[in-house]
Amino acid sequence: PTKITFDTPWDLHKIKPSIFPVPPCVIFGRRSMTATPMPKIADEWSGRVTHHNASWDSVASSLSVTAASRVELSTLATREISPYGQHFSQGATIVPRVLFVVIDAPVSPLGVGAGRRALQPRRSANEKMPWKEIELHPSVVETRFIFPMHLGETLLPFRLLDPLEVVLPWDGEGLLELDSDALDYYPGFGAWWKRANDVWKANRSSDRLSLLERIDYQKNLSNQFPIAEHRVVYNASGMYLAASRIEDRSVVIDNSLYWGATGTANEARYLTAIMNSDAFTLTLRPLQSRGEHNPRHFHKLVFEVPFPTFNPSDLVHQQLAEAASRAEEVAASVELPNSSFQSQRRTVRRALQKDGIAGHLDTLVARLIGSGPA
Repeated sequence: PTKITFDTPWDLHKIKPSIFPVPPCVIFGRRSMTATPMPKIADEWSGRVTHHNASWDSVASSLSVTAASRVELSTLATREISPYGQHFSQGATIVPRVLFVVIDAPVSPLGVGAGRRALQPRRSANEKMPWKEIELHPSVVETRFIFPMHLGETLLPFRLLDPLEVVLPWDGEGLLELDSDALDYYPGFGAWWKRANDVWKANRSSDRLSLLERIDYQKNLSNQFPIAEHRVVYNASGMYLAASRIEDRSVVIDNSLYWGATGTANEARYLTAIMNSDAFTLTLRPLQSRGEHNPRHFHKLVFEVPFPTFNPSDLVHQQLAEAASRAEEVAASVELPNSSFQSQRRTVRRALQKDGIAGHLDTLVARLIGSGPA
């Protein structure tokens, strides 16, 4: 059979202006009788060109590539994986959010009765068509179907902001289908769930998934139940990794975060200490996909750095858990600006650096993971 021989690839990220909206590269392969893997190094080109689609003759003198600028490539296929990788999952795809994320609605002086709340959709400037034009009226829903939800915008390093609230078809035992007999016991939620499904069917771009299948895609919602006592969450994307503990057993997790259960609070602190350290983020950075300017995603790359399972008898592990406890205190004391969550994350990171705990974490994490990825 025909095999492929790979030659040294080119990294073109440092050619400006950018050739594409994401950093480009070129991979060379040719058919051969013997297979040769891609080299672990890449030629890194740099320089500026006057315009796109320029001829080689016009730009050759302004571009350079030297042996000294070669960069090591990631060898993901052969790297050891952290044992925690199999214990973390992405949160649920609770979309379109206008059908699920709610705030309190005005009520009459008579109220709505015990065990029920008047709710209306939480509208956002980020809504897309056709959902931004859909008008939804307030509803009265049984409180057992209202859950707090954490997502990227409520996560800071070592700290959580107030969660959003969502209405979900979980009755404590399972997800309720639209034709479930259990809905007869919950008229408020039953009416809400029917309306949400009607809106979904009328506006979805494909009939491949029902609304229940959409929010429980790959079981990323149902697998969160029963909710563990100790969990850690971290952001799926961004330039800096942020992580925090969750001890609220009513909270569900959105797909902008990854979550994993731990046996103890100290094990959770150990993980947040690692994930919030600059030393760890910088180790991950060469593995991340990039946008035009910055790294983009983390997802399961977090576990490509083989940090070990928490051992309460290990001195460094103990010190990381203790340092995380101190970092939680610092983060909780920070007065946050009334601005974006990105700015709030920066504010917390600066406070951790000023306190000195950030540097202490970096020292411990560097000791734990050594040189990082091979």
